[in-house]
Amino acid sequence: EKIADSIPVTKEAWKDVYFIMSEIQRLLNINLAIKEDQLLWNGTGVTPQISGVYTTALTNGAFTGAAVPDSAKIVNANIFDLIATVKVAIQNATNADGSTGKQSKYDPNVVVMNPADILSLRLSKDSFGRYLFPADLSGLYGMSIVESSVVAQNTLLVGDTRYGTIYDLDGVSLEAGYINDQFVKNAMTLLAEKRETLLIRNVDADGFLAVSNISTALGNITKA
Repeated sequence: EKIADSIPVTKEAWKDVYFIMSEIQRLLNINLAIKEDQLLWNGTGVTPQISGVYTTALTNGAFTGAAVPDSAKIVNANIFDLIATVKVAIQNATNADGSTGKQSKYDPNVVVMNPADILSLRLSKDSFGRYLFPADLSGLYGMSIVESSVVAQNTLLVGDTRYGTIYDLDGVSLEAGYINDQFVKNAMTLLAEKRETLLIRNVDADGFLAVSNISTALGNITKA
């Protein structure tokens, strides 16, 4: 699909190359990149949006922790425990014949979270008030941590990025044109767009698992 963003400018600004170049750079390097990140995360998959990784993961059902047996539940479970449990759930994904395990097919290597939830993880303390994790936390349970504000708070995703491929075709194009009554108002619109998709094959979709409600999932994996 096409990922696009636009900004209005006056014709005078268009003629002032020094001004307009800074606006073009902002459009290409910031505005379009933010739109791209948002769609790669939760694009609906309905034209003109691509299908984001979180959206794809939800088609397999979000991890709620409800199916975790009592023997595997954790005392005073925190976000670290939840992430570890989700990683194991991916590694033990159900095969076509109903058996568990993908013959080590998946090795989740990334967890994507909202900055507020990462902060909550960093500030986790034991009963003596000592921090459980280092302040410069960059990895967790053998996975890299990706911090992004496009992720809704109280949600996260764990996945094996080897099974998701971004295809970017033709690079970025930039066009100028008129919208509505811009011509008579001495204005115009700059449109930047690129053709892109995120390919996660159906057979590999269970390499990504979303948690749509961290609080609920934590409650379900906590030992009473």
